[in-house]
Amino acid sequence: MIFILVVFTSCQKDTEAFLPTEKFNSIFDNPSEAVAYNPLDLIQTQDGGYLILASSNSQQIFVLKASSRGEFLWSKTMSSAYIQPIGNWIRNQENYYFVAQTISDRTAVLVEVDDLEQTLKPIREYTGYRRPLAFDYLNPNSYLLLTNNDTIGAVLSKIQEGFAMEWARAFDKITDTNAKLDNYLISNTPQFFVGAYNNGATLYFNTLRPEGFTFTFTDDQGIETGRIAPANQGSINSIATTSNGQGAFNYVANGQSLFSPQLTLRNNDSIFSSELNGELQPDRMSNKPALVLPIELSTTPYTLNAYTTVDGRIKLSLYSANSGELSAIEYIGDNDPLELAAIKATEDQGIVILSKTTIAGVRQRINLLKIPKEELVNLL
Repeated sequence: MIFILVVFTSCQKDTEAFLPTEKFNSIFDNPSEAVAYNPLDLIQTQDGGYLILASSNSQQIFVLKASSRGEFLWSKTMSSAYIQPIGNWIRNQENYYFVAQTISDRTAVLVEVDDLEQTLKPIREYTGYRRPLAFDYLNPNSYLLLTNNDTIGAVLSKIQEGFAMEWARAFDKITDTNAKLDNYLISNTPQFFVGAYNNGATLYFNTLRPEGFTFTFTDDQGIETGRIAPANQGSINSIATTSNGQGAFNYVANGQSLFSPQLTLRNNDSIFSSELNGELQPDRMSNKPALVLPIELSTTPYTLNAYTTVDGRIKLSLYSANSGELSAIEYIGDNDPLELAAIKATEDQGIVILSKTTIAGVRQRINLLKIPKEELVNLL
């Protein structure tokens, strides 16, 4: 394996009024103007910094480490034998992991990142499981992997703590499924994801199925129990679940962008996304990610909804997790447009936002912004 070190610099702005550990707004600039990066996900590291996962315009894998102040520390571009990384980052003991695919046959491969040694290396290939789409926690000791296998279609797998596969479940049999998925992605930007709630008793995944982009519920063995089917070519974009069986959904139905801040999860029913009774989001750019994050402010639970607006900003909306009522709205962005990639809660109860910014209309750069807890509380 060949590692290529890409030298980045970060510039911070609007930080003078805050301590650097409280707030920052960093743009990571590449001296090579020909290379653009598409940020995908981030994770906070043990030292308070951040690992950022991105792909280049040639689909190569790129990892950048920023400090707790948003300063550039190191970066690596992985061998071209591995391409198309997917979210989410997960942490296992001292190291960090994500899933990508081989360029040769699209086999799912687990990549380990050693922050201390500043290395990226593939440690396991899941032979026979190709076209990885989503990877995330099932519980603190196991994970879920979603793939799209050749002519089979969607496959959900449970991965053990040591990263061996415990079981896999195939859904439907779709002829030429890869071609159909590629054709769908040409005109859409759906969100593939997996997850669980009820202490891992209920699993879910979101991917292309025969009726379109479908949200599927399963039991803890991957057996389907219910689904939310698309309404007029729509799709679920993101979900956040709570321990009391409630969920918040970002979705598109009948050509409109909507959000349901509080909904009872019907994991044993088959319904259409038009039945979610969400509120319209007319300023949302519907072909860009819309993300939901549960947070707690002053011991009160909230649901944070975030998306890219049609005018190139990021809109943050805070809803009471108890009542579902809107509590506050904040816009992020200025002259250069932003595209939301990921949003996470930090250890000090702030939030950090990963986005792509386009400078002067041509230079695509990675943007990392932290908003401290105090500023979020002041919005209420």
